[in-house]
Amino acid sequence: MALIGQIRDKGATIAVGLIGLSIVMFLLMDAFGSGSPFRSNNNVLGKVGDVELSPQIYQQKTQDALDSYQRNGMEISDEMRNQASEQAWNQYVEEIIQRKIYDASGITVTDDELAQLLYSGGENLHSAIKSSEGFQENGQFSKAKLEQYIKDLKKPENADKLQQWSKFEQGVIAETERGKYTNLVKKGIYVPKWYAEKINADQTRSADINYVLVPYTTVNDNEVKVTDSDLKTYISKHAGQFKQEESRSVKFVSFPVNASMADSTAAQKAISERLDGFKNAALANVGNYLRLSESDTPFDSTYQMKEALSPMVKDTLFKLPIGSTVGPFLENGTYKVGRIIDRRAVADSLQIREIILPIGKSTSEANKKTTDSIIAAIRGGANFDTLAKKHSADPKAKLQGGNQRWVKSSVQELPEQVRYDLFYRYKNGDVFKTDLGGGHYIMQITNTGGSKEGVKVGFLSKMVSPSDETVNAIYNNAQAFVSANRDLKSLEANAAKQGLQVREGKDLTKNAYRVEQLNGAGSIVSWAFNQANVGETSPTTFQVDENLPDGRKRSSYVVAALSAAKKEGLASVEDARQRVEAEVIKEKKAEKILTKIGNAKDMSKIAAASGQQMYSVKGVTFNAKQIESIGNEPKVQAAASVLKQGEVSKPIIGNTGVFFIQPITIAEATPAADLSAIKTQTVQPMQQMADYGLFQAIKKMMNVEDNRYKMR
Repeated sequence: MALIGQIRDKGATIAVGLIGLSIVMFLLMDAFGSGSPFRSNNNVLGKVGDVELSPQIYQQKTQDALDSYQRNGMEISDEMRNQASEQAWNQYVEEIIQRKIYDASGITVTDDELAQLLYSGGENLHSAIKSSEGFQENGQFSKAKLEQYIKDLKKPENADKLQQWSKFEQGVIAETERGKYTNLVKKGIYVPKWYAEKINADQTRSADINYVLVPYTTVNDNEVKVTDSDLKTYISKHAGQFKQEESRSVKFVSFPVNASMADSTAAQKAISERLDGFKNAALANVGNYLRLSESDTPFDSTYQMKEALSPMVKDTLFKLPIGSTVGPFLENGTYKVGRIIDRRAVADSLQIREIILPIGKSTSEANKKTTDSIIAAIRGGANFDTLAKKHSADPKAKLQGGNQRWVKSSVQELPEQVRYDLFYRYKNGDVFKTDLGGGHYIMQITNTGGSKEGVKVGFLSKMVSPSDETVNAIYNNAQAFVSANRDLKSLEANAAKQGLQVREGKDLTKNAYRVEQLNGAGSIVSWAFNQANVGETSPTTFQVDENLPDGRKRSSYVVAALSAAKKEGLASVEDARQRVEAEVIKEKKAEKILTKIGNAKDMSKIAAASGQQMYSVKGVTFNAKQIESIGNEPKVQAAASVLKQGEVSKPIIGNTGVFFIQPITIAEATPAADLSAIKTQTVQPMQQMADYGLFQAIKKMMNVEDNRYKMR
């Protein structure tokens, strides 16, 4: 029965998976050798086999990823930096694995192949070149434009472009090599005839069965006793389910860097010192005054609707005369004074359409004329949809002829200049251009919604920020706590006395960069792995950014203690207790149930001995997701697929209880008219997995040593 259970759980992938795996391992034997695993080296970033990873190359790849984020208009946060770091590491490791595999298997890209991909203009030309707008003429690929571009790369002023082209060329080579290798593996994946017949039988053979279920609930929990020895035995028998990474857990207290009352007073004073100048400034000069006085709220020259303004002042701003001031008032940690500059009726919403041009398209002298000609053509009556489909870099705009949509004046995500142009500078039907971070837009207003009164207001503001004196006092307080609490026990006891909350980051892996809600906490993780012993407190504080429930961030000083350390390998009884205990209880209850049933072999006698009833269910198949009226019991399905008609099963230790089953009627499998369809349906998912998961699977089998956590 155990074998049947394994077939039920794993049979769908064994036949096909082993075939693919054998090809991979064959190619890897020569690539990486079969010697003993390398020993850890604390002085290198990491290793793949016998290849040491260069910190300089890794850092450059990380920077390349960050540069890519910035080119796409993304803000570089700590989380983005860690994401770039992880991306660079995975890319670096994968490149080394690929290089060794390709060399061992003779995979390469010849000069002729590369020429066809990059230069020839034939059927094999790379799709990125074919679709590039720079190589298009009248909507078609132009070989002449490509040849001119390649020729221009040799000019000294195009050194940056040459470098970009070189990177693109290397990317094409890597992509082509990868495709050759995955195709090699995919062609080796097949389904033999016997396995296709087995799949067909699993789908079409069915049995009507009688069954007796003795639920585990018939045995009281207090009738079974589970010892640590029982749990350890279960873990050993099911070792594959209880493998764990090396990890650390830390308990910590944080000392938030919050502003003090003195800091609040200083902010109020700063507002007071500038208030007369703010009140007396000419309305037309309010924006300049705010910039010169370094107000913490940028001046917004647009008119804002009531719903977009602070609840604390929105009504007042629409009642007082123009030129009046409102405040000071405190909002979200900032003291503010508002001054009413103007009020007027403003369109509540506009319908617009747009042509999004690539960065540089409307700024270089060569292409500025193209941009101006597009605008002139639209103003002269040319079809906007046609021009959008031809010129726009946005796929949605191409499909929808300008991506026509409605925008509201209260939407703050629109840049101030764009909002100003749309709602105050241009009118319905106007076409204009504007620059945004992700490209250059040609916009046209096509319709207007209703109008509402808007107000133009300037805010003189000063954020209440911690002064150097405040920061130093908080730091000294945290350091004093470190000195007084050198172990976990005292940290927990004295934290409670001081009203500090003790929090825990559990099961942290080596390269974790977040500990609970602490961002940029890699230094804590590095200390936990490299220096700390369980029960020890950190020798000093860690400065981190802490995420708050309302989405804001604040700086904090953290004192941490190592609360647990787990080794790589099989989980301990304590670590796996919650997962294992319920399974061991089921096993022990099953033993008691079987003792009660004794030697009964007949279904009626089994039912009588167990005090349960015998039931029937029809059409049980091997590959169904569950059994009607029984539920998810794969071992019952496996038994029903192999028992002979009238044969009573051995006890089946199921999910809900102990089962005994007996097939009453068996409908044998219907021979498949075409096994090729079954083979195709089985092979295709495995081949798709080779495209996306092959190298990830290979990496798991390799000796990859990651020492990044030691170098923080």
